[in-house]
Amino acid sequence: MGLLENIKGGIEVIQKSDNLDLVKQMMAIQTDAWTMSEENRVLKEENNILKEKLKIKEKLIYKDNSYWMEEKGNVPEPYCSRCWDKNQNAVHLHLCGNPAFATCPSCKVQVQIDPDYKEPKITIPNSKSKWSSY
Repeated sequence: MGLLENIKGGIEVIQKSDNLDLVKQMMAIQTDAWTMSEENRVLKEENNILKEKLKIKEKLIYKDNSYWMEEKGNVPEPYCSRCWDKNQNAVHLHLCGNPAFATCPSCKVQVQIDPDYKEPKITIPNSKSKWSSY
C-alpha cells in the first residue's frame, strides 16, 4: 500500500471516532502528501530529461561550426551549435542546395559544415564556346 492509500485508510478510521479536529488534521496531511508526491513525480521527470541531455552531451563533438554525433557506426550527423549551446536542444541540421552548407530548422542559422567542399566543374561536351565550362 502506498502513502496516500494509508492516509486515506487512516482518515476512514478516524472519521468513525467522531473527532472532527483529528479528521481535519489527517485531511491536511493527505493534501500535503499528494502535493509532495506530485512534486516528486515532476522532479523525477526533470531528472530523466537531464540524464538524457548529459548522454547526448558526452557524444557531441564540435567540428566545422557545428556539433557532430555518431550513433552506433552510422554516418556522423551534424547538429546546430546555437540551439545546443543556448537551450541544450539537439536539432539536426538540414542540408541546403549546396552540400557544403546546412540550415537549422529551428533557429534558421546556416552553417558551412564542409569547408573542404569544392564546387564541381561542369563541362559541356563538344562545345567551342567560351561558356562551355563554368
